[in-house]
Amino acid sequence: MTTEQQISDINNKLDLLLEHMHERRQQQEQVDDLLADVGHITKDLSDTAVRRLEHAGVEIDQEMMGDLLVKLLRNMDNINNLLDLAESAGDLAKDAELIIHNAGLDAVEKLQVLDEKGYFTFLKEMGTVADRVVEHFGANDIRDLSDNVVNILETVKRITQPDMMEAVNNAIVIFRNVETQDIPEMGLIRVMRELNSKEAKKGLGFFITFLKNLGKQELIHHPTKN
Repeated sequence: MTTEQQISDINNKLDLLLEHMHERRQQQEQVDDLLADVGHITKDLSDTAVRRLEHAGVEIDQEMMGDLLVKLLRNMDNINNLLDLAESAGDLAKDAELIIHNAGLDAVEKLQVLDEKGYFTFLKEMGTVADRVVEHFGANDIRDLSDNVVNILETVKRITQPDMMEAVNNAIVIFRNVETQDIPEMGLIRVMRELNSKEAKKGLGFFITFLKNLGKQELIHHPTKN
């Protein structure tokens, strides 16, 4: 490279450097102008706020305001954490709202299924039954029922035993097989003859055994006083 070319190259670089410095100077001037404008605007806003506060009777302690600003700057991390926490709470509220909405839809669907099966109609009729019971029985009746509820439950428990249920079922079947509309008339001789049959003897034996056991239980619970 010749000397002239080197000089030309240096001149070009100097021109670029001067142009860059000029642009930087213009940018700095623009920044300075912007800061000056912001300063004027901030001062105007501050003066306006001070006048309004003074007009409202509010006094501002400049030292307190400075301390407050320092505390705000010192606790920027905590403030950011609080803002993050608020955003997380907002997201959680949205998720909870969606869950509650879906749960509500499921509840409505289940209630509809119960309604179609007749549960609500059944409960309504049970309410009618309860109203009739309340109208028919008084407070004394309910009190007597509460005093004897254990005995009632024990009786129900014994009746619902398999052997008792079988005996009751047999009695119902026998009663259904009896022709109550066409019962034959019997004289004394025929009655004696029928009582001599095997079936009648077995029935009489059962009846007498039942009466004896009934009397025995009566004597146990209510013994005769001598």
